[in-house]
Amino acid sequence: MQKRDLFKDEIERLGKALANLLSEIVQLKSGENNIAQINNYNKRLQQQLNISVDELISLTKPELLSYLKNKNFNANHIDSLAKILVEQSHILIHNKELLQAKSRLNKAIELLEITDEISNTLSFERIALKNNIIRKITTLQ
Repeated sequence: MQKRDLFKDEIERLGKALANLLSEIVQLKSGENNIAQINNYNKRLQQQLNISVDELISLTKPELLSYLKNKNFNANHIDSLAKILVEQSHILIHNKELLQAKSRLNKAIELLEITDEISNTLSFERIALKNNIIRKITTLQ
């Protein structure tokens, strides 16, 4: 019983941290856009959740699924992580860092696909987000 409570507490902690970080990246997007802000943001992501964006981007989809499961991420957490990568890509595009933006967008699609798989649900919001990401990627080519 206590083990289950600890697991539940960890899931809630992850959710709160991701929600806070997602809120912050949206604010970065609306403010001054620069790469240093993304780097600082990624350091905080690493410190708070032990998630490295560079590592995420380098993983294959099966490795990514395993990585996220080992960190006790649920579908909502993975969805938030995908949205964070999308928001970062907007800043990168604004700063003409198109290859980095594209890699984040591609990884966001994989994360959303993983979310679909592990949640066993179909979300119109996720479908729309994936379609928007695909359109954004095609404009970068």
